[in-house]
Amino acid sequence: QPELKIEVYPNFTYSSEINAVLTWMPPLGVIEQFPNLKVIISKGAGVDHILRDPNLPANIPIVRLVDDSLTLQMSEYILLAVLQYHRQFITYKTQQNQGLWQGLSPRNTANCTVGILGLGVLGLDIAQKLKMMGFAVRGWSRTPKVLNNIDCFSGKEEFNLFLSQCSVLVCLLPLTPETEGILNQNTFSALPQGAYLI
Repeated sequence: QPELKIEVYPNFTYSSEINAVLTWMPPLGVIEQFPNLKVIISKGAGVDHILRDPNLPANIPIVRLVDDSLTLQMSEYILLAVLQYHRQFITYKTQQNQGLWQGLSPRNTANCTVGILGLGVLGLDIAQKLKMMGFAVRGWSRTPKVLNNIDCFSGKEEFNLFLSQCSVLVCLLPLTPETEGILNQNTFSALPQGAYLI
């Protein structure tokens, strides 16, 4: 849009005219300099990098920019981590470093349940990709969701039930006051013995 003015930090001229901020890890105190701010847009997943500012103006909505390349990168990372665990590459690498070779029985993919904490854009994408590869997939979110071929759980009352079958647990929750500390002894105790965390 021709009428859209864009200012780049730290060279903004008219702080009172700025009504939207697109940011990742803003310096502390910068956002409070915009008295007419209407929205804060995070360039990445999560909002903890914004919420860490103790002087963040109250009641300004924070939204996330959905970036297909970020989603793809996160899914690739998680796929790699799941496969390294499931195909026992971590054990084989340890053996290699020790100069040992002991063949391991292959694992059945259908018997490996991957649980995903957070079923937003990233969680849904990786859930679908893991399901296509033959993994059993379950997801947990704060509010109920219905997804094809993915067992969905929600809320505190279903949290331990969700965890009870997860061979692999993937945490894609944003770091907020509600989620901080969710990966704790109680969570790990509810997982099957030997479960793997990503």
